Amino acid sequence: MFKKLILIMVVCFLLTTLTAIEYKETSTKQYMGAHASDLIGSGLMYRISGSPWGMGLVLGGAADGEKGAKFDSYFNAGGMATYKLKDFKKSTFFYFLGGSYHYREDRHELDVLEQEVDGKDYETEIKEKYYYGMGLGFDLKMNDWGILAIHWPVTFRDDGYISMYIPMASFLIRFK
Repeated sequence: MFKKLILIMVVCFLLTTLTAIEYKETSTKQYMGAHASDLIGSGLMYRISGSPWGMGLVLGGAADGEKGAKFDSYFNAGGMATYKLKDFKKSTFFYFLGGSYHYREDRHELDVLEQEVDGKDYETEIKEKYYYGMGLGFDLKMNDWGILAIHWPVTFRDDGYISMYIPMASFLIRFK
């Protein structure tokens, strides 16, 4: 699991480094906000857009630690690189590609008979998934400080499942 996570972090670092070369211009904008998608994960997004390259990183996670039948934890990390195709007055049209790693751990309490046999109170089930894909997207500039980003990716999962036409959305606030 940790080897896969390190690989994703290295890929995100390389994407960041490669796109940072283009950010010598003063037109570079940095955003942070909420993002929801399968392709690069859901959670807090940090995004840089320059001319013509850009990139975004997403981190998300949740945990439910209630006593009872289950204990769930979820984590995802992902990134994307963008290439600006056309810049309009109130919007930007771009191509993107990205990927992510999703980790989920479910704990289920065992019944009394299973506890006596196994000697444990719970059973743990771990699910790991990888997503990668590409697509087209656009940013709607709401004003000088905020954008709404909509993306239409073709998403490939590590188990061979392909999903199309499930949009990604972000609401981002400019901070630099």
